[in-house]
Amino acid sequence: AFLLVLLVATSLAYRVELQRDQRESSIGNIIANSIAKDGLSQITTEEILLSETDESVPLTTNLENLQIVGNPSIDLTNFQDLQYYGPAAIGSEGQVVPVVYDTGSSWMWVSQKGCNGCPGEDRFDPSSSSSFESSGVRKDLSYGKGFASGEISTDVVGLPGSTPATAKFLPADKSRDMEGTKAAGIFGLTPVGGDADLFVTKLAEGGVIDAEEFTVYIGKEGFDDSWIEFGSNQDDQSEVSWVDLKELPGTRDLIYWSANFDSLTVGDSEVDLTYTSTIWDTGTSLIGFGPADHKKIIAQLTEGKTVVKTGDGFFGFECASPSEVDSLDYNFNGLIVNVDPHEFIIEQEDRGKNYCFLLLFEINLPGALLGDSFLRGSKIIHDQTNKRMGVFPQHHY
Repeated sequence: AFLLVLLVATSLAYRVELQRDQRESSIGNIIANSIAKDGLSQITTEEILLSETDESVPLTTNLENLQIVGNPSIDLTNFQDLQYYGPAAIGSEGQVVPVVYDTGSSWMWVSQKGCNGCPGEDRFDPSSSSSFESSGVRKDLSYGKGFASGEISTDVVGLPGSTPATAKFLPADKSRDMEGTKAAGIFGLTPVGGDADLFVTKLAEGGVIDAEEFTVYIGKEGFDDSWIEFGSNQDDQSEVSWVDLKELPGTRDLIYWSANFDSLTVGDSEVDLTYTSTIWDTGTSLIGFGPADHKKIIAQLTEGKTVVKTGDGFFGFECASPSEVDSLDYNFNGLIVNVDPHEFIIEQEDRGKNYCFLLLFEINLPGALLGDSFLRGSKIIHDQTNKRMGVFPQHHY
């Protein structure tokens, strides 16, 4: 998966604090520009439910035995609410490159020095690594409307200050539509790799960590830090709720950190959705739904309100505060995950009126893509071996 911006820790575990930073163009500016360009048009609930699907909206995710002496623990830097990334070490010289640790994709890739259009400033220089080898075979990786492309290569990869492991990855020499991305690459963390070398598996095989497991916490700017731990979680797990992984509808094999929910409630009303499957994705900023379910959610959240729509497809309504909007409450076999309206609403003024715009997007997916606005405040164990996620009690801001 990739950061969709609406164009859009630690005894035996290795901790990477994820960096926050300001974006060049905020979502607020995007909506303001949309209003300035096309104005606002009023739309009824019936029109929302019958509106045409945006066929251009793509799937943002990319379908595609040493003795342990203790997993290293290192404190690192951290980033902002829309993008989360941390450092990785690549090559014989341990070049440090900032990457998105992405639970919604499998491949590892980094921007190569000299690449035009590639994201990030601190890029990988293959010529500086004596252990770098290129296969000469090219591969393209798609992320939303953008892509990265390069030759499949092999080198040592790892976490700064720890022992690296040899793995296959992509030094990208071509990229498109990733403007505004701070990181210089993506390290995929899906539970199944397909043709990719899984980063966590390689660390475990190399004896760098003690289990094919990692724990992620997506924090909120100004309140707490964000981090990822590699290796077995050593915290008290007496209050952890375990969620088994389940493949997406229409697929024979497990690909993602995907799970089925029992219900989705808006206020006191359960929404009758087409799909109950979800992908939990640290590489996506917001929450997305399949076309039909997206319309149902928008209609439920805006019931009884005068709804407007921007030319770029943002739905909004007059409001005093996001607090007057109901939360989204997911039930995963008794585990309730509450998504506060402040996580999926942004306020925007136009002609003296205050509007609340819904930051919920439409995606060509048989289920929901649950990005950072869903994950925020939840510490989650990702257990690759047992194909499950362990969710600690949610922190409410």
